[in-house]
Parts: sequence; C-alpha cells; structure tokens
Amino acid sequence: MKDSFDVAGLPTRLGSYFASEEPAAVDSAVAARLRRAGAIILGKTNTPEFLASYETDNYITGRTNNPWNVDRTPGGSSGGEAAAIASGCSPGGVGSDGGGSIRVPAHFCGIAGLKPTPGRISLIGYQPVEPSLGITVAGPMARSVAGCAALVRGPRWLRRPRPAERASGSARTQTGTRAALVLLKHSMGLPCSLPCQRAVREAAAALANLGFPVEEFQPTGLERAHPNLCEFFLRRTSGTCREGSHGG
Repeated sequence: MKDSFDVAGLPTRLGSYFASEEPAAVDSAVAARLRRAGAIILGKTNTPEFLASYETDNYITGRTNNPWNVDRTPGGSSGGEAAAIASGCSPGGVGSDGGGSIRVPAHFCGIAGLKPTPGRISLIGYQPVEPSLGITVAGPMARSVAGCAALVRGPRWLRRPRPAERASGSARTQTGTRAALVLLKHSMGLPCSLPCQRAVREAAAALANLGFPVEEFQPTGLERAHPNLCEFFLRRTSGTCREGSHGG
C-alpha cells in the first residue's frame, strides 16, 4: 500500500516528519477491502514528502530508485509502489493520482496503472485529506493491465458497481459509446515519441476491432492545463506553484 493509505497498526507518514508517527487505528477502506478479499498487505511504500513531486525521495526513508536503472527515478508520487511492483516485490497494489501520481511512475517503471473516475474507489482513510477539489483518486497498479483489471473489476473489492452493472451485471449494456483518438505530437512543449504514438494508434485499433466507433479528436485549450492545475490545486493548497510539483 502506498504510504498515504491508513493500514491498521502502521503510521501513515507521507514521507514527512510533520506527519503523525502514531499507528493508524483502523484500515482505510481500500486496505479493508483488500483484506476481506484475502489479500496480504506486505507493507507501506515510499512517497515524496506530502506526495508533492514527480520523484520519490524524502528525509525519513530516503530515495527510491528505479529498479531498471538505479541512477534514475521511479517517478512519483506513487514511485515506491511502482518500484516494488516492477522489481517483483509484489504482484500489485494501490496508489493514488491527482496530477499523474499513478500514471507517471507506472510509465517510468514499465508497469500498468490506472487513474479511475473520481469517486469510483473510496478515499476513506486516505491522507492528506484533499480540500474538496475532486482531483485525487485511488487506483490500481500492477505488472499488467490484467492485474489492474483483477484489482478493480475482478473480485469487485474496490469499486462501487455502476447503475448499468447493478441492473444487468455487465458494463456492455450501454450503447452509443464512442472512442476518441487523441494523438498529441507535442504536449506542454515536449514531443511525443514515435513509439508512444504507435502505441496509442494500436490501442485505438483494438477498440475498433471490439466494435467501438473511433474518431480522431484534438482537444483545445490544453495550453491552459498547467496554469489551471497550479491555480486550482497547488496554489490553493500549498501557497506555491513550483515547476514539477503536483498532487497525488
């Protein structure tokens, strides 16, 4: 479990001396559901201080390195979780993501990770409590997409069923679903590599083969994404907006 989720008997340190050293009295909702499903919680995984960086280093436990190259970072803020999974310490676990905290380390470490829709997975027992912005979510991390699916969809210990699934037991009863192919050759001033572009096109082709209409779509206004993230998340919660900071 990422060290932002309460696990009974263990402190939730968030990589900071300012966090309480008192052990959590009860499990977070995610940890409790894991245990009910028969999972073994091996321990807590490292984070940057207060989850506020795209790398994983702090003054309590020190730096987590990328298992593929220890001179490089596993990303953040779920970098400890990603490194543990990529190095074979565990088959999967739970991270959190506000501005990339699951997706970035999953990418850096070559594993699978998902940022679900806000509210799909309970954040009861998650620290720090987000000031009602609805950005941060809990999500699965595993060595494969199938592993993430097993955590969220398989035994259903994490999620709340959607209305369509409660009625029919299947998410495929919805009709008219389209897939948007968004291929950004440049984002935030950085080029998108050809392998990444190819992977996105292959994913779109797989969706088309499953019967989903795929339409190319180019969103507008992305140049405002980073300033808006700073305004609505970082500056309002921490008073600063440093380059490379985020929430998760």
